[in-house]
Amino acid sequence: SRRWDDPRRNSDYAMPAYHEREESKAESKDSDDTRYLVRRVRTALQREVGSRQSIKDLFREIDENGDGTITAWEFRRGLRNVFGFAKLSEFELQELINFCDLNGNGKISYREFETFVESRDFRDGDVEEVLARLREDVEDRYAYDAVQRVFEEFDTDYSGAIELDELHQGFREHFGIKLTVGETALVMKAFSSSDPPSDGRRSSSRRPRRNKDYVRYREFLAAMRGVEPRSHSYRDPSSGHRSANFAVRRLADEIKRCARMDDAVMDFRRVFEDMDRDGSGTLDRREVDATLKRLGVNLSRSELIDVMVFLQGGADDDEITIDTFLQFALQQDPGTKRLLDRVRNEIDRIAQRLKRPPDYRQAFRELDLDGSGSITEGELRSAMRNLHLRLSNFEVRQIIRMFDADGNYRISCREFVDFMESMETHRD
Repeated sequence: SRRWDDPRRNSDYAMPAYHEREESKAESKDSDDTRYLVRRVRTALQREVGSRQSIKDLFREIDENGDGTITAWEFRRGLRNVFGFAKLSEFELQELINFCDLNGNGKISYREFETFVESRDFRDGDVEEVLARLREDVEDRYAYDAVQRVFEEFDTDYSGAIELDELHQGFREHFGIKLTVGETALVMKAFSSSDPPSDGRRSSSRRPRRNKDYVRYREFLAAMRGVEPRSHSYRDPSSGHRSANFAVRRLADEIKRCARMDDAVMDFRRVFEDMDRDGSGTLDRREVDATLKRLGVNLSRSELIDVMVFLQGGADDDEITIDTFLQFALQQDPGTKRLLDRVRNEIDRIAQRLKRPPDYRQAFRELDLDGSGSITEGELRSAMRNLHLRLSNFEVRQIIRMFDADGNYRISCREFVDFMESMETHRD
């Protein structure tokens, strides 16, 4: 039986980008259904070969135009006419193509067809064998950043995450592991299964869910070490890379410069939105790198990773949320941070008056003097004055900008609670 290291999988192929699959079913059920379908089709093909014709004859029967490759349309007609698979959805057909497709071009060559028919099912043990091969390579490098270097061999687009086509191509080019696109997807699910548990707190970034056809660095690190993802050790730019230290200072200066409005109020949220080119609600490596390049700062991958981790206060994640960005920005603007700390302490005092942990919804209701569901500049000024905290018009506007996520110059209950919870999370 053939597996990923079969020498007959060694011919050279071009590797175009992999087209995203539809997100129609739950991931675990998807995987089980796909494996079952692949097993049925492979068994039917093997029976046909064993009963009346060779693999080459069967391939020619399905390849209707005789060009030496089977397209999705030809595969669908062949499975229907020869084997009676009459109700394959577009998703099921694409998954079948993926489990035949070694070079990722979306078609099936004779070599790929022959390999699929004669191979056994790709099982969980094969997934573990692929991961073990990667771990051996990491161990053989004897370097403190070996995992990072292996990760960067896969991450060819410099995004901070390994996408399916990058994983597929990287296995082939760097490790000699010949997998179909479908088999690579099964390995990718093994990486993603090490997601850390949530702490139950709702993220104020309201980040959209995305298809899990990618592997983050934390997941890759966990799979290589066989442990749950944790914050990886990093070199503080202030004590390590001079380029990274310079980049952090330049970025901090640019954030302060761009945040200053005509009325001298610092609008850090607007700067975050300008940097967030794809509108995802988070900053990835490419977006931070693009900002630094506009400032004339060119970093190596290793230096950029150090900058990303430094911006997150030592945390290990692939993307920077608005909460984390605000915390970094406030560290660069001590005056605004002191003002925010004063207001936060008064709000905490109200929220903890009756309950522990603090009830920020109740605190919001006390500050929303007219009960309209939002706090205006006038209400914030009056509420703080009632708490014996006198704020200037400038300071009130600054506080509103820090809480105001949608830019309407009011603070909704959700904005209020989200911001206060994020500040509580980052409290020293």
